Amino acid sequence: MRLKTLPARGRVAILGLAIGVTALACYPFGRNRDARYQLLESWGSDVILHGYGEFESEARALSDAASAFCGAPDAAALSATRAAWDAARGAWKRMEVFAFGPYADVQWGRFGPQIDFWPARPDKLEELLAADTPLTPAALDAAGAAVRGLPAIEVALYERGDDTLAAFEADARRCEYLVAATTDLTALAESVRLAWTPMAAEETTTAPRGFLLQLTYPGESVPGVAQLGGAPVAMPNYMGPQASMAEVVNRIGFTIENIRAEKLGAPVGQKTGTALPDSVESRYSGRSLRDLLDVLDGIERVLEGGQNGDAMGLLDYLVGRSPNTLNRSIRDHLAASRHAIVAIPEPLAAAVASAPATVEAAITTLGELQRTIQADVIGTLALSLAFNDADGD
Repeated sequence: MRLKTLPARGRVAILGLAIGVTALACYPFGRNRDARYQLLESWGSDVILHGYGEFESEARALSDAASAFCGAPDAAALSATRAAWDAARGAWKRMEVFAFGPYADVQWGRFGPQIDFWPARPDKLEELLAADTPLTPAALDAAGAAVRGLPAIEVALYERGDDTLAAFEADARRCEYLVAATTDLTALAESVRLAWTPMAAEETTTAPRGFLLQLTYPGESVPGVAQLGGAPVAMPNYMGPQASMAEVVNRIGFTIENIRAEKLGAPVGQKTGTALPDSVESRYSGRSLRDLLDVLDGIERVLEGGQNGDAMGLLDYLVGRSPNTLNRSIRDHLAASRHAIVAIPEPLAAAVASAPATVEAAITTLGELQRTIQADVIGTLALSLAFNDADGD
């Protein structure tokens, strides 16, 4: 992994993954590993472990910024905390293509809704602040997903607009909440990273660990490395490398579909016939369109091979296995999708009513990218096309 591209705080988190990556790369399987396994291992080390390490690092930076702000609230400290939230948000959105395993499965933690419950619920946060219960990470866990994670923290930092600093100065519970919520987010970020990370044989834990090996070594037993509830587990999720590859490639298609249907289509009124600006993701920060661009950046990491210039991506694997035009078509459709999103006037919450044609154009352009993945790529690689299991949270 190319650590020099990261800020100093990011290098600490990524270096902490060394044991897991070593276990992934060096475990002896005694078989001739074909290029599919090389691709899966590259995704595992250079995209998944790197990306979740990046998110954990940014979550810790946000927690530090929130504590500094609450220690001496002023406009500069609020701005720094918002910037730290923005960085954590971007790191999380770049991992959205991996919305399976620890993201969605209860037995592996189901961290997705805890970290990114949306649309945000300001009413739930206000109810919590108006109560007299202690504001601790444990209390937020008990209160539910609507007051935890990135969207709830966004509400605290942005929903009051220009009156945000005054609101924090007038109500000490707001700072109690912010410190608790960012501490809780850091713990969640660490937990989701560890749920993916392979264990060294001498490690013990009761928390779920090593889901990555389900994906990278499908069907194989890796004693002492992958653990669920403290016990070693085999790799039953995927029957072989084709199934693992199908999981990731299908998720690319699902992620694009979710952008089209849930993040653009629903707000612009495709489901109800009426624009619904309140359903826009990250609407209080005005970050909705950058959320979408970050998600596309995460997809590009899967396609091109992540942060390491020598890493293998899906497009590398397709060379020699697909028509010469397929890789160019994927890149062109991805670039066109970015351009179409950038063409939507900011903020998205206003554009769904004031410039709906730009939103509809982006939905159409993203549809071309989705069809290229779900028809051409899946067909070329003889992968099984799956149904989208997204539930909107």
